[in-house]
Amino acid sequence: SDESLSSERPHRFGRSVSCVALHPKSPFLIAGLHESNDDLPCIQAVELARSQSGLTLSSPHPERPYAIAFSPDGSQLASASGRWKDGEWQEGELKIWTWSWPFDDQQRPKPVKVGDSVIYALAWSPKGDVIFCGHAYHGAISAFDVATSKSISVARTKPPSKVDPAAQTANDLLSKSTRDENSFSDRILSLAFAPSRGQLISGHGNGIVRVWNVTFQPAVAITFAAEIPIDEIDPKWPDELDQIKVDSLAISPDERLVLAGRRDGQISVINLQTQSASLILAGHSAAVNTLHWMRPVRPDDVARIVSGSDDKMLRFWDSNFALQLELEKESRPERTAEEVRAQKKYQRPYDASVFAIKDLEGPIIYSAAGTDNELISVTDSGEVYLHRATPPSRK
Repeated sequence: SDESLSSERPHRFGRSVSCVALHPKSPFLIAGLHESNDDLPCIQAVELARSQSGLTLSSPHPERPYAIAFSPDGSQLASASGRWKDGEWQEGELKIWTWSWPFDDQQRPKPVKVGDSVIYALAWSPKGDVIFCGHAYHGAISAFDVATSKSISVARTKPPSKVDPAAQTANDLLSKSTRDENSFSDRILSLAFAPSRGQLISGHGNGIVRVWNVTFQPAVAITFAAEIPIDEIDPKWPDELDQIKVDSLAISPDERLVLAGRRDGQISVINLQTQSASLILAGHSAAVNTLHWMRPVRPDDVARIVSGSDDKMLRFWDSNFALQLELEKESRPERTAEEVRAQKKYQRPYDASVFAIKDLEGPIIYSAAGTDNELISVTDSGEVYLHRATPPSRK
């Protein structure tokens, strides 16, 4: 018989949702909330097992939280935002909260300014001692030391030309005075860390995925490793750039592949070994906001990928396309990055969609696996869904 899926709504947040995090060890969901006009920002937690709201932190940031993330051990929660003034973002802001349940809603961690650039994405180091921040300007990543509450390293797509070479702090290297006309188009919208490779993957507003090498000893350092364009844009049609913004990323369990969710509804499959985007998963009709690599229910089952989109749909994908990617690589001669970019015919749509959940209550902005056969998804209107899959029976 076919695989079946049931859905229920154990909770509803009372406001619009801008970002979500699932605790790595317990059934707690955290959401950054705001009103439609960005007023009354807050962070709210819910215990999914009992659909019980445990806290609401009012005004944790001056503007809506744009990113929240639990540390790997679940003991801390990072939240990030920025300050809007005079028609532009003036600074990035990061806070670190100590997590416990019931949550101590009286704690007020000191906000840390991280340059003149709002933070759109967060990623923790494997040990939970460093937080990486993806910024709205400069295509920049900053590293924040949790113990000292200081930014300790900054990497930019292009080095600043208007800064004293001796300046090294985040506030110096990410200051407003260092921006150029392309600073915002290169903004980082998504971040993911590949621990075995020791690499950060960043998704940018100009359709670029970048790979950064990260070292932690003797000091934290972030160095550029590779730039992978996910599509070719005709210079005559610059508006097309808006369609290939990289809103979400997901790294395969073996860290060989990266999925990049695009604003046009497609998903680019990136091979980190060849540093090329060779396949496209086509199925969504609007921005892909969330991607998650699910564990198989049974050891011999095919791993599934789930994607959530502005088209109010969750799609499930067969990950066997990885084999297809390798077969294509072996059947053609090696090409340079320039040749990959020029020969768009190699980046063709691939039909790997298994099934979909349609017509949910709003655009899907978050999805993550609860258990092996459970999936949690959240819409931007605040609806929380719990989906349970029943595998097909075997005769």
